[in-house]
Formats: sequence, structure tokens, C-alpha cells
Amino acid sequence: MAPLLSVSPLILDQSFPRDTLELRIAAAALGHVAECARNGRAYLLITNALEEFVESFDWSRGGHQHELLREIYSLINLWLLQPHRGLVKLELERVVNYHPHPLPEHVTDTGLAEFWADEVGRLLQAHDTSLNGTNGYFVGVACDSSFSGGPLHQYPAGVSHCFPLIGPDALSSLLDAYEWELDPHLHRQRVTFSQARNHVDVIGAIDVKPPRSGSHYKVTFSGARSWTLDSNIDPVPERFLKQLVPITGYPVSRNQIRAAQRSHSGKNVSPRGLRRSRHGSYLTDINRWAMAGETSRCPGISKGRRPILTGHSSLRFRMRSLH
Repeated sequence: MAPLLSVSPLILDQSFPRDTLELRIAAAALGHVAECARNGRAYLLITNALEEFVESFDWSRGGHQHELLREIYSLINLWLLQPHRGLVKLELERVVNYHPHPLPEHVTDTGLAEFWADEVGRLLQAHDTSLNGTNGYFVGVACDSSFSGGPLHQYPAGVSHCFPLIGPDALSSLLDAYEWELDPHLHRQRVTFSQARNHVDVIGAIDVKPPRSGSHYKVTFSGARSWTLDSNIDPVPERFLKQLVPITGYPVSRNQIRAAQRSHSGKNVSPRGLRRSRHGSYLTDINRWAMAGETSRCPGISKGRRPILTGHSSLRFRMRSLH
């Protein structure tokens, strides 16, 4: 999955005349931010209040500046106002007990910057409540300078609690905005031979070779050892499913697997928000769920395929709560 990106005031607030350089930076940054959403590297985030910034655009500028402003408006309209799979829209009016979010050091309190700080302050409060003490951020503020090819800006000295200013190369430093939901009874679900053969590609298999003789199918994975599937053993035994854990490593890295093994059952076991089953390895459960045909609506696991559901969805991605 991917984190959430909010755009900076320099990009969103065009309620007063900016110089040509700032407009060029805003247009270029928006283009690269949109590319991240298009490629699935991040989800763009907009709130009801921030959406209203577009209504305050200052159209009094003429010539080349007017053209740049129209380009910015078109990009904002396409990527932050129109619904698409890479956009998350939030309502934060009910969030209370928040403080205005710090402004990046290069942003003055001109125009609607203070309103941006107020709304993103609500977002930070909702974010902190969602993580409930877990370190890290699954929301970042897209640095207009970095996303337009310049240096990464900072917050004023002394600012400690705020969303990180993020450039395109630092998206992986953020947590995922989605977390896994495991059915507590998932460990009881059986995986038949035919389900495993038909759906093992969902967890990364690139080929299933039938036997020339006998009953052993060879399942190959890119960059990992093969896995044997026996047509004479149906359903697939638990010990066979556990063999998939080191092969797929899905959906966490080896470091996160080791972190999970050190964690207690029922708690967050990785920065990705994956929760471990009380009855065994969460990776075994994910492999079991995926091969049983319950592919997620999330392209991160279904590889862009349409969901193949054999029953109720036992495991799914859930957007972290932000309200």
C-alpha cells in the first residue's frame, strides 16, 4: 500500500498574486505529485475545507502568469477535486482539541496559509488518534521545492510535532495509510488444491508447471525458491502453507518479519500496520486467504486484477481511521 500526501500552501493557495517562479514551482510540483498518485506510490489527500481554496484563486494576473495559474487550476481540479482511485477525501469538522499545524519555513502567513495550518492541524490530531501512540506518520506534506527538482525545505527551528515535509524519494519513509484486517477465524479456512493452483499467482507465483508424471506441481516465484503442490494431498496441509512464508515474504519485508516474530500476539507487528493472528503466522494466514480466492480490492495484493471472491472477505485492507 501507500501513504497519504497533502499538498503545501504554496501549491494550493493561489488567492493572492505570486511571482512567476513560485507559480512555476507549484505547477511542476503538482505534476510530479500527480505522477506519484498515478503510479500508486501515494494517495492524494484533500479535505472539505482545503477544497474550498480553489474558489479563492486570484485570476487578475495576465499574460504568462495567467497561463501558469490555469495550468495549476487544471491539475488541482483533475487530481484533488475529481474522484479517482488515488484520491482520499476527508471531513474533519468534528475534530477538536487540535493546534494549528506549523507552516514550512518558506511559507508566509499571507493569503489562506493560516486556514491551511488550521485544517492540517485537525488532520494531525486525527492522525495521532488513529496511530494511538505508534511512532511514525502515514501522512506527509509534499514539499513543493523537492517535488519540482529543488532542495527539501524544512520547518522553522524549534518545531517538533508536525507532518514531515516529503520529497518524491522519501515516500517510503512514511507508513502505509492502510492496515490489514484479519478475521479471527481465518486460521480455520482450508485451501483446496484447485484453489491454490488457480490463485497462487496472487501472492507472486510466476508459473505453475504440471508434472510429467506423478502428482507434484512446481510453483515458481521470482527471486525465491520453488514450492511444491501435490494434487494427491487435498486440501493443502498447514505445513505446506507455512513453507510459503519465507518464499513470498508477503506483504512485509524480511526485517518486518523478524520484527513480527519478536512481537506479542494481537499487537501491531510492523510499521505497515499488519496485525498477527492469535493462532499463528499472519503471513500464513495471508497466503491462505489469497489462495482461497479472497483477493483484495487493493491493487497492491490483487496485482490490478478484479476481486475473485469465493465467499465473505476474510482479509482486507482498511483505511486507517481519520475523523
